[in-house]
Amino acid sequence: MEKITFRPLIDHLGKSGEHYNQLYHAHELRYGSLSRQLLTSWIVRVIEPVVIASATDELQAGKVFSCFYRSLLPLLGNQLAITYEREYQQAWSMLAKNAALMQESPAKIVNAVNNALVTLRIYQPGNVLRWISLMEQTIAQCKTVDDLLRCGRIYAWLCGMAQFRQRAMDDIVATAPELKTLMERASGTSLYDVIGRHWYLGDEPTFAGVAGGFKGLEGPFRLPPKVALVGKQIVATDDQNTCALFADSFGSILITDTPFVASEITRQASRQPFLEFQSRHGGRLVPFDDVTSAVMVMNTLVMTRESSFYLYIYGWHA
Repeated sequence: MEKITFRPLIDHLGKSGEHYNQLYHAHELRYGSLSRQLLTSWIVRVIEPVVIASATDELQAGKVFSCFYRSLLPLLGNQLAITYEREYQQAWSMLAKNAALMQESPAKIVNAVNNALVTLRIYQPGNVLRWISLMEQTIAQCKTVDDLLRCGRIYAWLCGMAQFRQRAMDDIVATAPELKTLMERASGTSLYDVIGRHWYLGDEPTFAGVAGGFKGLEGPFRLPPKVALVGKQIVATDDQNTCALFADSFGSILITDTPFVASEITRQASRQPFLEFQSRHGGRLVPFDDVTSAVMVMNTLVMTRESSFYLYIYGWHA
């Protein structure tokens, strides 16, 4: 049977065991029975190594352990720690690489990592492990919690979270040169170049992908959508649901449940931007004859079609 061996943690649990048992039983009332064997396995294999790396005495051990334990119970209860076991175990284990920050703000860091995993899983599920890998290569050199949070946001953007682009631009400027160098080495991306380029494409408009889809197939739209520019934001609607589009070379994201009004988007939707695009770049680049609406902004063309539930995205470098 797996057992805890780190003496400061053993001493902490000996004094605080009743408190942790109360937390355990409270979560059982909410989620149903939680496997003690599974809980122990997580503590020994994942949490204890981080505590060992981060603590030298009982007080420090308790500070770090408590944050993990409080996070683990609901993740086991709602099955996320089981369904996405590899992601959580790898992400939590990497925190052992920065003992100083884990002693300074363990709750803030654990919560930030957990929130990042959830957000990435919603919008870019195929890049969750890539994000963790990038953070693993960088976290040891983060001198402050703000360094770590900035790295997380920049890497999330490089992993396709286009809605973070503007915030990532500010984070890049604020990041120390030596940390930026390490991030460039890990990601293979020049952070200097990305500040000035929305698309890593040629001067001629190039098809960059689609966003959206039919609601019955996990997309947001029940009907073919229309797209418009409201303020500075590209938005789309099927007359019922509204979405905000964010797109660049690293990925495209549709944010649903926006405050935009469907009728206003429909009212502003127009084919005119597509006609202007054709007058500038010719008609051969877009092979569709059923375009219903379009937006052209920031070297980006987004359009909708009568026969499709998707937004079609083109980009170019001016």
